[in-house]
Amino acid sequence: MGGSWDLWECPECGLWFVHTQFIGFDEQLYGTPRESLDRLTREQSDVIHATISCQADPAAIEAALFALPVTAFALALRAAYAKDRDFVALFIPSLVHAFAAHPHAVVDTLHALVDETPSYAREVLAATSSLPPELRKDLVLQLEDRCKQNPSD
Repeated sequence: MGGSWDLWECPECGLWFVHTQFIGFDEQLYGTPRESLDRLTREQSDVIHATISCQADPAAIEAALFALPVTAFALALRAAYAKDRDFVALFIPSLVHAFAAHPHAVVDTLHALVDETPSYAREVLAATSSLPPELRKDLVLQLEDRCKQNPSD
């Protein structure tokens, strides 16, 4: 699925919304632009805010963060990464675990961590030991490919 995603916060109520744009690829929607705006609950919005602010205790929000819709947790972590990559690195084991269910949503965040802070590569590789061998191989290959496509300066 090709498309773009974004998180929006309502300035009036403080709730967060996931905005998704994509092109349909099934028979009925092939080539048709689609768009959705999904409102998150108050509890989900609180988790988004805590993640993006990088002020929360990661252990306290981790379960709720990874229970969010996949687009929401991926975007929240990307926004947090722009502020504090060390904060996001605390979620490496959960990101690797989430790769099994949502590879496209988390591989960019993992790549950014590995590419910009090579010492995190050991943590990512250690966390992959919990994945089935075929998923571990897939993740490692995807990270290698991204590093080759976008080498660090």
